[in-house]
Amino acid sequence: MPLLIGESIFQKILSISLLDPNQLVGIRRLIRDLGKEKTILLSTHVLQEVELLCQRVLLIHEGRLVFDIRDRANTPISADRIVSADLFNFSDGYPFLVASEASLADLNDRLVSIGEEPVPMDRFRPSLVVSGCSAHAEDTWSRLRIGDITFRSGGPCARCTVVTTDQLTGERGHEPLRTLASYRRDPTDSTRINFALNLTHETKSGTLRLGDAVELLKM
Repeated sequence: MPLLIGESIFQKILSISLLDPNQLVGIRRLIRDLGKEKTILLSTHVLQEVELLCQRVLLIHEGRLVFDIRDRANTPISADRIVSADLFNFSDGYPFLVASEASLADLNDRLVSIGEEPVPMDRFRPSLVVSGCSAHAEDTWSRLRIGDITFRSGGPCARCTVVTTDQLTGERGHEPLRTLASYRRDPTDSTRINFALNLTHETKSGTLRLGDAVELLKM
C-alpha cells in the first residue's frame, strides 16, 4: 500500500521545520528511508521539497492526470541520445547548454553587416559559455570534461522565437533568428535552426568553477 502524506500534514511539518532546520533534514531523511521500501505520495505545492524528495511528479486537475514529469524526464529532445542513467527533471529537454563566445561573435558580425544590432549571450540562455575555440566548434563535441564534470552531447539546440526577445525589456523583433536561419539550418531537418549544444552530465556530482579548462574527450 502506498503511504500518503497529505498536504495539510506535510505543510504542518514544513511550518514547524522552518523554526528548526535540523528537523527538516530529519523529516526529509525519514521520507527517503521510507521510500526505499514503499511508494510515498506527497501532496504539496512547495517546489523545493518536490525537487529534493520526488522521483516522479504528477499534476492532477479535477481528477484528471494532465502531466507526468517522469515521462518528460525520459523523453529529451533527441530520444536516441539518452541512456538509462539519464534522469533529470525540470529542464527543457536537457539539463545543460553550452555556447561559445566565438559562435556569438560570428552571429553578431553577420547582424552588424546588414545594419542590425548585435545581441548579447543571454538571448540564448546557455548554462555554460566557453572561449578559445572557433565559431560553432561546439557542434562537433561528443564528450567533454569541465572541472569535475564529464558531459555527453545531446546534439545541437534548435532555437525558437524566444531568442528574438530582449531579456531585459521583453521587446520582441525578428533577429537574430532570421539571420541564423540563413546559415544555421539543420542539415537533416531544415525546420530546425541551431545555436549552441545540448549536454547531459555523465558525472552526477561535482563542481564547476569560472575559468575551468574544457577538455575534449571525443569529437
